Amino acid sequence: MDAAIAKRALTRNEYVISKRSNIKNNTDAGKRKRHDIYDVYEKYRKWKLEENKHDVNDVVLELIKSKVLKLSDGNWIQLFNA
Repeated sequence: MDAAIAKRALTRNEYVISKRSNIKNNTDAGKRKRHDIYDVYEKYRKWKLEENKHDVNDVVLELIKSKVLKLSDGNWIQLFNA
């Protein structure tokens, strides 16, 4: 949700301090794990750029940026059939 509100991918610092995760952000072990996860994300993002690929998160962020979708806290818009 933080990325949707920001209308972009989170920075490393934003991800590390974000409360919306299954990984605790208030322990050293949790912070290290979040940094490890972000390292993998950066490698994935670099690969996507080099290979001209995208994923559903890219599509959703583009829709949000284009103002096709309007999000407010607590309100989710279903894009695809579940």
